[in-house]
Amino acid sequence: MVVRKKIIAIIQARSNSSRFPHKVLKKINGKTLLEILIKRLSFSKYISKIVVATTKSNDDKKIIKICKKLNVDYFSGYEKNVIKRYYFSAKKFQATDIVRITGDCPLIDHRVVDLVISKYISSEVDYASNINPPTFPDGMDVEIFPFKILKKINEMKLQASDKEHVTSVLRKDKKFKKINIRNHNDYSKIRLCIDYEEDLELISIIFKYFKKNINFSLNKI
Repeated sequence: MVVRKKIIAIIQARSNSSRFPHKVLKKINGKTLLEILIKRLSFSKYISKIVVATTKSNDDKKIIKICKKLNVDYFSGYEKNVIKRYYFSAKKFQATDIVRITGDCPLIDHRVVDLVISKYISSEVDYASNINPPTFPDGMDVEIFPFKILKKINEMKLQASDKEHVTSVLRKDKKFKKINIRNHNDYSKIRLCIDYEEDLELISIIFKYFKKNINFSLNKI
């Protein structure tokens, strides 16, 4: 099996969330949720680079500041057209394949990420995910696709919802070859993401339970 050389994880993150503003900047144990997400993702054995795709909004300068502090690459692009944000991020850092991660998933488990990536590599498909349909908890969402497919989608005439949700075209269009990775148990009704204040309370409890160990697994949770 030949591993692709430039698998880049692109984390989409912005401050201006309608449901829970500045959620990626909230702190647990002195670290922002974005820092925690980046650190947990960095344990992946397949990802060669992590890039944060944020916006040109003044509100997102704090996100850029975190990236600089952690020495993590970033790209500032369109706020609503997330497809273009991904495309130009991937192009700038010369990705051959893109792992899509959203900034509201601080508990993302690199073991789950690597499982999806390995199935993608061995299956030689246009798109692999664990969300179509979901069987992992909400907050463990992983998608991966090649840059050439992202380029093709970026050049299409898209509806506003497709520009915002990035992979909806991939999931809907039958001409793309895709696979879905299922969990051994269906935990899709469990929420481990950050959309509301209550979610932050739960995730804070989880991190406090594991104390200084930041690399605990989904199974441990």
